[in-house]
Amino acid sequence: MREMIAGLMVLGVPGIALDEGMRGLLSAGLAGAYLGGHNIHSRAQLTTLTTAIQQTRQQSAANVPGSALPKLILVEHEGGTVHHFGTIATHFPPPMALGATNSEELARQVAEQMAAEVARLGVNCIVGPLFDRTSPSPRSSLGTRTFAAEPRTVGRLGAAMIRGYREAGVLSVAKHFPGLGRAHDEAHVATPTVLVDAAALAEDLDPFRDAVAAGVDVMMTAHAAYPTIGSGHLPATLDPRITRLLREDVGFSGPVMTSDLTLTAVKRTGSYVAQLARRALLAGAQLLLISDAGRHPEEIVDTLARMAEADETLAAAVKAAHQIVVGLRERLAEPRSAEAESAEATQALGRRGEELARVVALQSIAVLGPTAFRPLQVAADDWLPVVLPQSQRNRFGNDPIRGHVGWFAEFILEYHSKLRVVNVGGLVSHLDRAREATEGCSAAIVLLWASGPSAERLCRELAAKVRQLYVLWLGRPQDAVDLPPWLPVLCTYGTSRASLWAAARVLFGLESSGVRELPRLPSEEA
Repeated sequence: MREMIAGLMVLGVPGIALDEGMRGLLSAGLAGAYLGGHNIHSRAQLTTLTTAIQQTRQQSAANVPGSALPKLILVEHEGGTVHHFGTIATHFPPPMALGATNSEELARQVAEQMAAEVARLGVNCIVGPLFDRTSPSPRSSLGTRTFAAEPRTVGRLGAAMIRGYREAGVLSVAKHFPGLGRAHDEAHVATPTVLVDAAALAEDLDPFRDAVAAGVDVMMTAHAAYPTIGSGHLPATLDPRITRLLREDVGFSGPVMTSDLTLTAVKRTGSYVAQLARRALLAGAQLLLISDAGRHPEEIVDTLARMAEADETLAAAVKAAHQIVVGLRERLAEPRSAEAESAEATQALGRRGEELARVVALQSIAVLGPTAFRPLQVAADDWLPVVLPQSQRNRFGNDPIRGHVGWFAEFILEYHSKLRVVNVGGLVSHLDRAREATEGCSAAIVLLWASGPSAERLCRELAAKVRQLYVLWLGRPQDAVDLPPWLPVLCTYGTSRASLWAAARVLFGLESSGVRELPRLPSEEA
């Protein structure tokens, strides 16, 4: 029973190499490993780690079904704000940029490229794409991680990405069933509550039906409560009514994976991970994702095994789940040797990725109306300030502007040599510094991710100082509220290198095809 339970678990790796505890669990039958940015330092290091994970099969217990099968090695790899590979894999614009292109072929090509790059590093399963619809509200927990609000667009592009992953031999995980786009809270800090009526539910489920039709390999449940369709305020991951909806209404027969069982959203319903795992299995899950199993991960396996030995219902659920997970792992290709990939082939693949990322960025970039966009005109001897508010943090706790502004400056310098980056410590408290930096300038650029009264004040103050003020909007178009309607707002959907490259080219009028225009949406509470 212990080995069978281990075969349902995907655990996070603590560091950049396997420690003895993780190696022992993998050898004892663990289904696989979940990797994040803290596990990825270089191409050589990552391939060494993924090779070591697969080599634990040689020590697996021979009497456990599936012990000789390849291990699952999962990474969340979406582009935009969810990119863990640094420079060793292409940083694509986020899914919402793909949604803006409305191109199934581009979505398929991006997915195939993503999967081809990470497969060479030993990853065989991408936790994505998202089949959540974005909310029209400015308060959205998912940001630019979703394709669009229109369910047909989400379903078409998500299905195209599933096909792209498959063409490169990588498994896909659709998330977050039954839809997390309406949630305002982040599952990392609270348990979101999503209220949906029958009509809204039907629209939210349609993209997941498209995922099933496309042959998605795994379906991940959401860490949100759905009291109008589920069991009160129980997160979907632990709610058997939500799993039945997935099976009976949507028609998915493959493995169901929990969202991370160490997130606050589920830990609030029970502090002990083994107990949460038990509840998830009884609710109908087969794969248990645990990103941080603590110092003694074997205790989770041992505790759950004791529970199963004392509970026939749980034991039956474990046996049925194990059979389904074995079936999933049987579809995994044998890992390729990292040494078989030449440096030239790797470089060529990377160049194709960068070219494709730029295509997506250029085709997605848009100006938020009603102001028509006109290219930036600045004299060669005039300073061009780029104003960078340091308080522009997103919902994921990082600062997408400060981390990537160097790229934007690099691209601007290709077209104008007198660039002045102005770091302001707060949108209101350092207005004087922003005014001083733009004194005597004919144009300025402000990089923004979040709006509000202070952002509006900054823009109005700077617009009074310069003749041409451009706002580079780095988030969802729906979030660009409270900005003066007469300002030209260029929407990039993110801060990837490709997105900022495209923004610089459009600002200086180097793209003759023009820029799409989007209506600027009013603030609307969902």
